[in-house]
Amino acid sequence: MRTIKKHWGVGFGTIMLIMLLGSMLTCGGGGGNGNGGGNGGPTIISSFSTTPYTTEPQGIEIKGSSIFVARGENPYYTVYEFDMNGNYIGSYPTSNSCPREIDWDGTYFWHADACIFRIQKYDNSFTFISSFSTPYDAPRSVTYDTSRGTLWATFFNRSYIYEMNTSGSLTGNSILIPGTFTEAPGLKYVSGNFWVSTHEGKIYKLDYSGNVLASFNSLASQPNGIAWDGTYLWIADSSTDMVYQILP
Repeated sequence: MRTIKKHWGVGFGTIMLIMLLGSMLTCGGGGGNGNGGGNGGPTIISSFSTTPYTTEPQGIEIKGSSIFVARGENPYYTVYEFDMNGNYIGSYPTSNSCPREIDWDGTYFWHADACIFRIQKYDNSFTFISSFSTPYDAPRSVTYDTSRGTLWATFFNRSYIYEMNTSGSLTGNSILIPGTFTEAPGLKYVSGNFWVSTHEGKIYKLDYSGNVLASFNSLASQPNGIAWDGTYLWIADSSTDMVYQILP
């Protein structure tokens, strides 16, 4: 960092410039707590807009070299596929009336439906396989736990992430979601931990006990679905119609 030396007798304009530079050095990168350590938030790697193909993206998942985005508002019943550069590939009609988060378990997609209170299961070409009723109303997000073979889900106006078996029965395990706004529209299991988005505009990394391992402010005001490509997080935001690739 360059040191700005103080010289007596400089003009008012120079003093204001020095004050401005000092403010920039102090406040630069104001993206939040950045992994809980105050390092200025995540690094943006890339981003792309989901328009004109769809707006207000809700769910997001990565399978192979494709990004799948589920729309939360009209038109319903559709998942959109993009490549890793944001180029549109195609779309898949589904039977999901209010699509929310989507997750790939290596064989099947799991897709939350907030209107009919169900989790739906699709094959890799989005052919419907089955569904089950959720234990609480309006599921917002769902993710598959590869270590336990179970699903975890969040629900409207509930402050916990709930573990279920793949038939929808609660296991009795839950994780408290941090913050004061009880809605978590994005959820992704990664190697024993969970990335969670909230409508407070925060992203958290939690362990099974609910300990906050990392946190930062989202890049926009309505973060929804979260995906993981092995190195980077991908976050869909319905306030900007954007998908952001970030290094957390």
